[in-house]
Amino acid sequence: MKTKAFFNKILWTCVALLLSLFCVFQSVHTKTANAEETTVTYTDVMTDLTKSGTFNVTDYPSDKSDYTFKLIQVAESSSDELFLYVYQPSHATKDLVATSVNLSATADDTLDNHLYHLTLVSTHGVFDKYVVEGLEIPSSTVRIYNITSLYRDFDKDIDSSTGTDNTISEIACNIGKKWTAVSAGGDVIYVEETIETIEVTGKYAGFVRYYDDSLFGGDDYDSFYVGFKTDKKIEDLLSARVYAKVSKKTSKWNIYFGVYAGQGSSYSEPEEKHFDVVRGEEDSFKTSGLVFNETYVWDQIQTLDEFYSESKASYNMTKAEAKNHMDWVLRFFNAPCEEKESTFIGFGEKKQTSYVVKDVSILQLTYKENGVVHVAGVVDNMTTGSEKPSVEVGQDFDWLAEVLGWILGIGLLALLVVVLLNFCPWIIALIGKGIAVAFKWIVTAFLWLLKWIWRIICAPFKLIGKLFKRE
Repeated sequence: MKTKAFFNKILWTCVALLLSLFCVFQSVHTKTANAEETTVTYTDVMTDLTKSGTFNVTDYPSDKSDYTFKLIQVAESSSDELFLYVYQPSHATKDLVATSVNLSATADDTLDNHLYHLTLVSTHGVFDKYVVEGLEIPSSTVRIYNITSLYRDFDKDIDSSTGTDNTISEIACNIGKKWTAVSAGGDVIYVEETIETIEVTGKYAGFVRYYDDSLFGGDDYDSFYVGFKTDKKIEDLLSARVYAKVSKKTSKWNIYFGVYAGQGSSYSEPEEKHFDVVRGEEDSFKTSGLVFNETYVWDQIQTLDEFYSESKASYNMTKAEAKNHMDWVLRFFNAPCEEKESTFIGFGEKKQTSYVVKDVSILQLTYKENGVVHVAGVVDNMTTGSEKPSVEVGQDFDWLAEVLGWILGIGLLALLVVVLLNFCPWIIALIGKGIAVAFKWIVTAFLWLLKWIWRIICAPFKLIGKLFKRE
C-alpha cells in the first residue's frame, strides 16, 4: 500500500506539471481556483465560481421541490482552509443550510472519514460557500478529499420521523465525490471523481443496561449501540466508525417512605467523539458483589441474531420488529451508571450519575459484498435514542437496598428505645407526655375545624329558613 501511494503521488505530480505547462484547465473534470487572500473577509461565492471561465449559472436552475445538496467544487485557501461550494436548488423557497460534512482528507487514497462542522461564509441565489471548521490540510503535494455527505437540520415539513422512540436531529445528503488537489507552479489543480458510498436505510439507537444484581452489588453498566441496515447486501461487517455526542447526566430524587420525588437532572457540556469498532473484538462487564458475581461479554460488532441472543435480557422491541430497522449492531461506547442512595426510617436521597449519547451517525464501514472487501463512507442521519434503556439485563435490586434500609432504621430505633428505657426512663416519660399533649391539641383543633365547617355549610339553609318565616 505504501508503494502504491508513493507511485500515486509521483503520477499526480507529473500530471500537475504537464497541465501547468500547457495551461489545460478547461476540461470537464479539471478546474482551477486561486487561494483566498484573507481569513477575515471571504470572497463572494459567485466571484470564486466564475474565475475559471467555464462556470455556467444556467446549469443550476432553482427548483422549490428539490431539497438535495450538490457539491460543485472545493478549494483550499492560502491559510490552509478548505472551502465547499454547494448548489441547493430550493433556496428560493426553503432556506436549507448545511451544518456538517462527512469527509476524509488524506495524502493518499486511504479513507479516514471524520465529521467536521461547516460555517456559511457567502450565499447567492442557489449557491453557498462554506468553510470546513477544524480540518487540517495534508502537508503534501497531492491532497485527496473524499466527501461522503453533507448534513442539514431536520425539517418536520419535508422529513419523515423514525416511527420509534428515536429522534432525528440532522439529515444526511448523499454527495459521493472525490477531489484530488495537486500543487503545481503556484496554482492548485482540482480533479473531480465520483466515489462509492453506502446509505443507511434503517436504524435504531439505544443502550443495554446491565444491572449489578449480585448480593451487595455495586454500580450498573450501560453499553450504547446503534443498529442499522443499508442499501447494499453486507455479507460480513469488518469494522466501522461512529460519530456521537457524549455528556454526563446527574439525576437526584428525594425519598419519602419508598416514594421517589425527582429533583431534576443536569447535563454536562456534550463532547464530540469518534468511535472505532472491530468485528471479533469484545467488551465486557463483571458485577462487583461479594457473592454471586457474573460476567457479561459481547462483541463490538454483532449480527441481529447475536444481539438478541443475550441471556437474561429484556428487550423493548421484539426481534421481528427490530428486523425493520437493523441487520447489524455496533456496540461503540460503554460507561458505568453509578447510584448512591442514603435512607433512614424511610427518608433519604438518591443520586444517579450516568451518560447520555446523542446525534449518533455512522461515518465509515469496511464490509464484504459478494466476497469483495469494500471501504466506503456512510450516508447516515444523526439519530438520538431514548434516555431509558432499550435492553435490560439482570435484575434491578434497588428495592432490596430500600428494604434493608428500613430494617436497619427500625432496628436502630428499637435499640434507641431500649437504651432509653434502661438508662433514661424519664426521657421516655417526657416524650410520652409530649406526645399525649400534642395529640390532645391535634384532636381539639380538628374538632374545632369540623365545627366551623358545619356552621358554614348550614348557614345558607338557616338564612333560607328565616326568609320563609317572615312570609
